[in-house]
Amino acid sequence: MVKLMIKVEGLNYRQWQKRNTNCFKSLPKLKQREARERGYHNVGWNKVKESWHILVELTLSSSPSLEPDNKVFSLFEHKVNQEDLLGAINLSILEAEQAKKTAQQSLETLNKNQEKFEKLADQALEKYSIL
Repeated sequence: MVKLMIKVEGLNYRQWQKRNTNCFKSLPKLKQREARERGYHNVGWNKVKESWHILVELTLSSSPSLEPDNKVFSLFEHKVNQEDLLGAINLSILEAEQAKKTAQQSLETLNKNQEKFEKLADQALEKYSIL
């Protein structure tokens, strides 16, 4: 009987699990708890793949690098080293989308604050009008 070994993004199931476990262990305890709350579960192909995406998001939000095997790699470098150019491009797109989302949220906050300050300034001018 020949076992068919499925590979996704150049990694088989066990490699995905090991990568997830290494990445998960490198997270601070608070981020590990958050990963579990968001659905991190490293068993079953679908859960393993979903867990990797959770880890990527948490890792990007806390620090831009991972520490597999005591060597510091960015996720982008890891993808390139694995010759996963499509994965590296997808990761770059994800990072760009997250940066755009953060910038939009910051802009919205700034606009709201500007409106509040203008309203306060108008109220102050009405209350203390200059002759």
